Amino acid sequence: MRDDDHCPIPTDTIHDDPLLGPLQDNGGTTHTHRPGGASWAINSGNDVLSLQFDQRGSNFPRVAAGGSPDIGAYETDFDAIFVNGFN
Repeated sequence: MRDDDHCPIPTDTIHDDPLLGPLQDNGGTTHTHRPGGASWAINSGNDVLSLQFDQRGSNFPRVAAGGSPDIGAYETDFDAIFVNGFN
């Protein structure tokens, strides 16, 4: 339980650092935090609302190559096979 409001934290809450970049202009109309290449937030979300685009707008598809959306407002668009420079 949290001391500040005495509400239990949901059991599926992840407590690890999501490795997000700084809040900045990543395209679109709002600033977002881009997940780093090793972030567990990449492809770990769900698309129960069937959103077509991420928070940045119509040029940014909600679900990229991984098949599952990222957790958060930013959908990564890089191919995970090239994250570590593998060519």
